Amino acid sequence: MTETIKPCPFCGGKVSKEIEQLTKYYAVCSDMDCETFGPSGKTEAKAIAAWNNRPIEKELVEACKEAKFLLETYGNNDSWGPEAVACIESIDKALRLAEGKEETDELG
Repeated sequence: MTETIKPCPFCGGKVSKEIEQLTKYYAVCSDMDCETFGPSGKTEAKAIAAWNNRPIEKELVEACKEAKFLLETYGNNDSWGPEAVACIESIDKALRLAEGKEETDELG
């Protein structure tokens, strides 16, 4: 099974798979204003894995999970105002986006 291609890390655009001279595969952002090329791979799966490899994203996901845990563990849910609730919702959305469980046309 081929891994799902993540959106472009720079513009959030959709990505297509490309073949170069039938020997290299790579992912490229389909947004004409961006057109970012990913690293090449000898197979489609390797090219997609290289495109999807985003170490900083993994660190951000872990930081979001920790922030959510701390808020839920040490926060007083009964006295939370709308700002705290919005904070948890934003963290949840960031986690869903990072895990590819939610799509958006606009980041932020």
